[in-house]
Amino acid sequence: CLRPSTEPVAGLQDCVEPSQVFTEPEYRPAGRQVIYRLPAGARLYADTLYRLTVYRTLDGDSPGFFAFDGAPLARTYTFDFRTHPLGGIAMDEPLPSPERYCAATRCFDDCGGDESCEQSCQPLCIEPTCYRKGAVHRQMGRFLFGPCASAGCHGSGVSFGNNSDMLTSASLDLSSSLGVAQTAIGQTAHGSQQGEASVQDDQSPERFGRAMPLIDPHNPGNSYLLYKLIIHQLNHRRPAEVIDPGLATALARLHGGALVGLAMPAETGHGPTGLVEPSEDPEGTLSRSHMDVIQAWIAHGAVLSCDQ
Repeated sequence: CLRPSTEPVAGLQDCVEPSQVFTEPEYRPAGRQVIYRLPAGARLYADTLYRLTVYRTLDGDSPGFFAFDGAPLARTYTFDFRTHPLGGIAMDEPLPSPERYCAATRCFDDCGGDESCEQSCQPLCIEPTCYRKGAVHRQMGRFLFGPCASAGCHGSGVSFGNNSDMLTSASLDLSSSLGVAQTAIGQTAHGSQQGEASVQDDQSPERFGRAMPLIDPHNPGNSYLLYKLIIHQLNHRRPAEVIDPGLATALARLHGGALVGLAMPAETGHGPTGLVEPSEDPEGTLSRSHMDVIQAWIAHGAVLSCDQ
């Protein structure tokens, strides 16, 4: 509940006018973020103190925040903030879109490495989509899913024994835009097929992870592939940063409660042939910024080409 007042709001029944109504939330699991936006054209009052109340859910049928396994918040939380005065610096947030994603990518390509030119591309782009100078699409197999797309894992395929067929782990090919389009986007993850409705592509399954697509364009929170990256603890590292000691426990709960199989990228020796070649990353993992790029790419619509 968001109201221009600091009066306590015990429950939604107290969230009365002039409260603000949000649109559907956007969940970005890599950073454990939930983004709420106002409806198109809606505005908060200028230079006004607001209180945001985040409710602790009481059960599965009541509104509020809870974890994937049903664990509720410890309590209800409130956050107070003041809006900018009229004529201030506040502006509309550009929403993620394929057009904006490609505009930033083309801008970086056109700069040809000129840093002063690249700085002008920043307003076009929501970080971290312009990470590594917008080379996401030009180097799809080598960069975006590079550590996952090695031979014997989710590369274009390897021969297995006397079988002449080219195999990829879990039939998932992340080595090219075509492979991603045919085997990942909108395709139900093998590891999520649980329960009586496992053959159905549920958009809002009752149990987290059931029949979840590998990549659901515009919806990182419903993309199984991203969660397989999230449960690998080393994927959360940043330069010169110590990993949160509580993170391992949280990731173990997620892995044990909703996901099956190995965290990704897999360590050497876990491909369909029993041997996975070393990836570009010497540790066989991604960095947190790399995982953020994949999440942002999905949020922008999982754009496969900016060459049109």
